[in-house]
Amino acid sequence: MREARQALGLSQVDLAAKLGASKPGLQQNEAGKNMPGGRLLYGFSMLGVSSDWLLCGQGEMFLEGHGAGTSHPPSPVDSELLAVVLERLEAKIAAAGVRVSAKKKAELAVLLYDYITETGNKEGPSIDRILRLVA
Repeated sequence: MREARQALGLSQVDLAAKLGASKPGLQQNEAGKNMPGGRLLYGFSMLGVSSDWLLCGQGEMFLEGHGAGTSHPPSPVDSELLAVVLERLEAKIAAAGVRVSAKKKAELAVLLYDYITETGNKEGPSIDRILRLVA
């Protein structure tokens, strides 16, 4: 992990922030005291680092098209779906005539986005229930 972090040109603090991890947890992983969990492996893969390389030392460090000095990997977020989610959310907020904090908007957008990606349903009673959380 240390070698991958260094190849990415990141400090432990910066990498921990990008991965949603703590610096002490990252240090434990780098020292070989802990095995990285799914969240760290996913985060590294989003930065272009191969999970096979991290766990087993097999293959190339970076996924094809990535590596030190290359552009960042594509976002795991579907921008078209995100636009649909934000449009629905903003329409519900406007219809309710309420002020909603940025934090609550973000939480609702994530909840709605995750529900749609997990179920494939963009309409229905569950979507309506999520949107009612605005009020």
